[in-house]
Amino acid sequence: MLIHQKQMLVERFLKKAENLWSTQTYRAGDKIEFASIGYSCPIEFLYEKVNALL
Repeated sequence: MLIHQKQMLVERFLKKAENLWSTQTYRAGDKIEFASIGYSCPIEFLYEKVNALL
């Protein structure tokens, strides 16, 4: 998972098979789900205390 620091953007990489990955992109207004730990939240929660976004 990559959480960008200059814009509200998160990229999640999921391994599907040997040498095969899929990417899921989240932007403002999206809800992110962390199924492995049973947690989900709006992307805005990850940027709650970030003052300067482009």
